[in-house]
Amino acid sequence: MKIIIALSLSLIANLVVAAPADYVFTINTENPAGYADWMKSNAVALGRATGAAEMGLCQPKAGAANTGDMYGYARYGSMAEAMAVDFGSEEFRALIAKNTVPRTLSAMNLWSVDRPFPSGAQVGQKSTATGFFVEVRDLKGYIKAIGDVESAYHSNGFEDFAIEVGRPYTGDYTGSVFVTLAAPNGNRLGAALDAMTENWAAGPVRRAQRMRDPIRGFVMDCEVAFVKEAK
Repeated sequence: MKIIIALSLSLIANLVVAAPADYVFTINTENPAGYADWMKSNAVALGRATGAAEMGLCQPKAGAANTGDMYGYARYGSMAEAMAVDFGSEEFRALIAKNTVPRTLSAMNLWSVDRPFPSGAQVGQKSTATGFFVEVRDLKGYIKAIGDVESAYHSNGFEDFAIEVGRPYTGDYTGSVFVTLAAPNGNRLGAALDAMTENWAAGPVRRAQRMRDPIRGFVMDCEVAFVKEAK
């Protein structure tokens, strides 16, 4: 009997799938193009030094807290992997020291990713996204409602539209939820937002909106700079 119980517990443990986790870096610079060039040129080395699965950079089009803010991210397969990273390693510090672009790291926060974008990101992949910090009382129900919105879009000509849901574990917005709506470019994202009043979208969108209270919104242009090679 003990053997059966032990095997059952082992099977349950193996079925548990870890959710991704992100470090999000808020960088302020008067030379965003220079900083973006530096990151893209050094992304492979930065990714390998930190063990990231993916790295990228987002530049706000609207909604930034401060002029000159940019948002870098490093994604990991689990919270355990993210929290094991040593950003003080000699290798990582040496890479950062080579960056001559004047900038300030104003925040560094750890996030969980409860509903990630579809996998398959590629280096150089660009997107435009609008993101909202929101207060949610029923996270599980909200994620389901978000999935219904995405499904409605995919069934009506917006197969390139995707939604991600994450939560900051640290920083000013701890305890809130961040939902990100993304498309390949601003025109497609704008068309998706315009379509929210269409009959096929209005119902799912209203159901999701009733489940959250917005806090702050952003619009960003993002680019994937590094993707870890599959072994």
